[in-house]
Formats: sequence, C-alpha cells, structure tokens
Amino acid sequence: GIVAMALVAVFAVVSLYALHRAVSVLADPLTALPAQSGWVPQEHALSRFHARWYPASIVFLAFDVALVAALLVVFALGYGTGTLGYAPSTFLLFECVAVCFMALGIPISGWAADRFGRRPVVMSGTLFTMFLGLLLGPMLGSGRTPLVLGFLCLGLFAMGWLFGPMGALLPELFPTRVRYTGASVTYNLAGILGASAAPYLAQRLTEWGGIAWVGAYLAAAAAASLVAVVLMPETARAEV
Repeated sequence: GIVAMALVAVFAVVSLYALHRAVSVLADPLTALPAQSGWVPQEHALSRFHARWYPASIVFLAFDVALVAALLVVFALGYGTGTLGYAPSTFLLFECVAVCFMALGIPISGWAADRFGRRPVVMSGTLFTMFLGLLLGPMLGSGRTPLVLGFLCLGLFAMGWLFGPMGALLPELFPTRVRYTGASVTYNLAGILGASAAPYLAQRLTEWGGIAWVGAYLAAAAAASLVAVVLMPETARAEV
C-alpha cells in the first residue's frame, strides 16, 4: 500500500528528471549576471546620474496624485457622511458615479500624453487641480447634492487625467537598468508621504477654519506639484 505508492512516486520523479536531462538544450545551468542581461552593473538605483529625478517625481506624485485620491475618497466620505449628513450608502453611490469620470480621464490623458507630450498633460492636470482647490469649499461644502456630486466627478476626472501618463512618465525618467526600481520607489514612497496624513490634516483644517481651508491645502499642494513638473524633462520623444 503506502510503500508501493512511495516507490511509484520516487520512480515518477526520477523518470521526469531523467527525461529533462535528456531533452534539455544545455544540461549544465547557464551562469548569467544580474537580471540575466550580461551587463556588468555600473550604477544603482540611487546613482548620481539620475537621483535628481527622485525628489521631483515624489513631490509631484505625493502632493497631487496621492493627495487628490486621499481627499476625494477618504476625507470626502467622512465629511459627507459626518458634516453634511448623507447616509453612507448614498455618498458611496456618489463616489461610484464619480469614479466613472476617473475611468474616462485615464485613456484620454494617456492618448494626449502620447500625442502632445507628458509634461503638457500633467501640467494641465495640476493646474486644473489648483482650480479644484478653489471650488472645494463652494461645491463640496454647500451640501447641495448636484454641487457635491459635480465636485466629486470633476475631482476624480482630474485624478484620472493625472494617472493616465504615469505608466510612461515615471519609467522614462530613469535609465533602463534601474527603471523599475526608480518608478516603484517614487510611486510608492509618494503615496505614503502624500496620502497617509492628508485626511487627518484636512479634518483638522476643517475644524480650525472650515472646509475652504481644505481647498487652500489642495491648491497649495498642486502648486508645489506644478513646480516639480516644470523641473522634469519631456520624455515622450526620448530614446529609452
């Protein structure tokens, strides 16, 4: 019983291994350098040749993309259900409608980034986000359903507009050998820096001076992001 099954299993493993050795192109393992590129590593993820793009991309992502997401999803939900008195299910329905505008903005901005360049698209999205900061108080703070829903739709469209070029812009800022590291470090670190404290700060600003101060916070963050985008190179036509 058990002994026979064990012998059959051992025989099967040995047979498969023998078949592998018989049909493999090279019986011995191939020795390769890191990432199997055959290149000797000459630079690392924090190399002086490209480290200058880390702070610019982190500032842009943290104070625009990540912060917009945190304010429009986390803070707005708490403000809408707490201060404005909407039922959680109702406000979540607003968010579900608004996220359709985010889904619309992503492919449009992706096409525009390929057609006109990365910087013009992200700069326009950042400028629009600054304008949204001025609208946050009058629209979200009004408590009127058309204005609240309209602001959420505009905000998530702006978020989608900023997200569209990200898949191309971030990797293009870094050399091939460290491209994935550069893009992943900036994107994830910016998410932590930009989104983690934003709902808390927005709540404190609301308690201190009213919802208009949250709009000022959003506009100021977008202005900092605009400076970072201005410092970035245009990468749409660059050889990578």
